[in-house]
Amino acid sequence: MRCLFLLLLFLFLTPALKLFGVSVDLPELPKTPVSQLGMGQLSEVLSTNSTEAWNTIAEEAKQKALSLAQSGDIKQASNWLYTSLAASVCGREGEKMPIELKRIFIENIPVFFDFYESLTKYDSLSNACDVATQLFINQPAQAKKYFRATLALALIYDVSLPPNWPRCNVVDEPTQVSMPQEIFLYLTLHADKLAFDLNKLSIAELIHVMGLCGPLPELEKVFVENIKLREIENVQTSIKTDSSRARGAKSKDWDTTKNDFTLENIKRLGATPYEKTFYAWRLANANGIPCLFFNDSVRSTKFAWLAYMNGAGTWKFDVFRDPASKMLFGAPLNPQTWKPITMFDLHRLVKREHITEKSAQSIVLYRLAQLLSDAGKYALARDFAKKALEENPLNWRAYSLLIPSMARCGASSKELDEVYRQSFEAFKDFPEQSTKMLNLYRDNLIARKKAKEADTLFHNAMKPINRANPGLVAVLYGDVLEDMLSRAKSDSEALSVFKNVMRYSSKAPVQFYDYVAKPSIEYFWKKNDRKSAFAAIKITSSLARSNSYVENALNDIKIKFEDEIKLEKQGPTAEKKPKPFYE
Repeated sequence: MRCLFLLLLFLFLTPALKLFGVSVDLPELPKTPVSQLGMGQLSEVLSTNSTEAWNTIAEEAKQKALSLAQSGDIKQASNWLYTSLAASVCGREGEKMPIELKRIFIENIPVFFDFYESLTKYDSLSNACDVATQLFINQPAQAKKYFRATLALALIYDVSLPPNWPRCNVVDEPTQVSMPQEIFLYLTLHADKLAFDLNKLSIAELIHVMGLCGPLPELEKVFVENIKLREIENVQTSIKTDSSRARGAKSKDWDTTKNDFTLENIKRLGATPYEKTFYAWRLANANGIPCLFFNDSVRSTKFAWLAYMNGAGTWKFDVFRDPASKMLFGAPLNPQTWKPITMFDLHRLVKREHITEKSAQSIVLYRLAQLLSDAGKYALARDFAKKALEENPLNWRAYSLLIPSMARCGASSKELDEVYRQSFEAFKDFPEQSTKMLNLYRDNLIARKKAKEADTLFHNAMKPINRANPGLVAVLYGDVLEDMLSRAKSDSEALSVFKNVMRYSSKAPVQFYDYVAKPSIEYFWKKNDRKSAFAAIKITSSLARSNSYVENALNDIKIKFEDEIKLEKQGPTAEKKPKPFYE
């Protein structure tokens, strides 16, 4: 009876651990694929550590994977394929990568799989390996122990941090941390006391743990051993509201002449609801909780809300979100891609894509389809791509391989167009990804001399998105607008395209300036079409009347252009020769 009582008590309390326990219990990560190199073969290649030896192993493993894929042994084919890919990376990085790091890549193929499949077109594999190498050189034991965290940090710092990050719209913005080693040390030294076990998070989740901004000493002051996840949402009630500054939806900014804007002072002195949401995000940062800070403003009223991970594959969204901000965009930059995080990114986080069986199997089938296609086995590649979509209908890369494989097998344009349509309709709940799939179809139409049809499709697709999320429309147009402008048959037609797009801009002035207006104005200027550049500035100036950010940015551009015109009018100046040092 006592055992039964304890069992029932455990079952009752387990869900509560997410909110009240000392840490969140996460399942063990997958142990597949498996390295196919024996100890003897691995020792031999590590002893020579030559590019040729690694490339030989990579090629032999690839051929075995190809043979096994053709015979239908998918499990063994995937083992050999990822062994080949890991060996290829070790060979390509040459002597820069420490032998111990290469050993772990080959021995720990499940982690390599998570890393390799997390790469995006915005990443630099070579630079990521350089960052991982530096972490291994500086903290070898910790880098090995928290290997996934090492690789997640490498995918953040593989490119330069953007100058406009972080932008939280507070009086004293957080700072960038230029040395990834500092973040790594901060989190790994606290690893035993964080809310989540670093070794049980996927690389995609770790991106939102390791993607910290500083100052780190300030985060240290709000670190709480084994923090309870409920503390994130308790911030709005546990910190008093500064009623002298918070009046309804509008608030006065923090007065830095009286007190520094710090997390300690927010907690001690009280804050506006916006600042308390900012504090909650920083509290999550300090304690290793994947958390995203959304913020936007309309007519000088600022809004902020959070999304944070509160369990294995469970995220809570729109935390602290004011209903008045429903139409706002506010998406933060993804620390891996440095592009605004998308709804599809969030979906993949919730699904734990690389570490759940069906999603991982779909990825493997796509990679094998790619291998078969490269070998000219187009019918098999088509079939494997279809199987990949059966496992995960949202495997967008499988669509990108299925269509050319079908074409190689003689599918008609009508059949291919139907698959294209299926591809962007499959992602109808994720407008950013649906638009990416639509753009693949548009590229095909443009290649078939149907550019007008392609652009009409895009404009029509933006209309329903604009009703729900005008800021997102700006981001999506930003990806294609230069191509549209470059295909215009005249300067006046290009300006007309720009003017057409800017009709959507009034509800999201900052995003339309950043992603549409500024790039277009610069495009016209570089083309030496001064008339269109100044006309575009005039069109954009309507946004400046209601937004100081746009107003200041437009003034900066005007000054820059006017200075360039003055220099041109002055003409080339004779270069002055320096005086000899002995005069």
